[in-house]
Amino acid sequence: MGLANNYSLGILGESLATRYLISQGYQIVARNFHTQYGELDCIARKNDELVFLEIKTRSNFQSGTESAVSRRKQLKMSRTALVFLASYPQYDNMLTRFDIIIIHTCKGNIRIEHTPDAFFPDASCFP
Repeated sequence: MGLANNYSLGILGESLATRYLISQGYQIVARNFHTQYGELDCIARKNDELVFLEIKTRSNFQSGTESAVSRRKQLKMSRTALVFLASYPQYDNMLTRFDIIIIHTCKGNIRIEHTPDAFFPDASCFP
């Protein structure tokens, strides 16, 4: 699959994930939040929780969130989340978590795999 197709697949996946989150009662706070450390695909809120999301789109139905976000990506997401929280103090007192959503598309069929609390950053994640 070429870069243009990967990009289009990613855009589709992020749109489907956003619609899914809204249907599950989440409010979208930000999409594609960039910092010097990296990017968060989506930041959503539900009740008293702020959720930092990585969204992956696959053109098959192979499962597996364990390989979806490497330790290095976890570090980048954690640092980027810290920047977000420092930039928006209104979210300081909220619980936070890191979720992964995998959008599987294959032959016109779509399956959404949402893993709450997909990883927990430890002290080594922070400068």
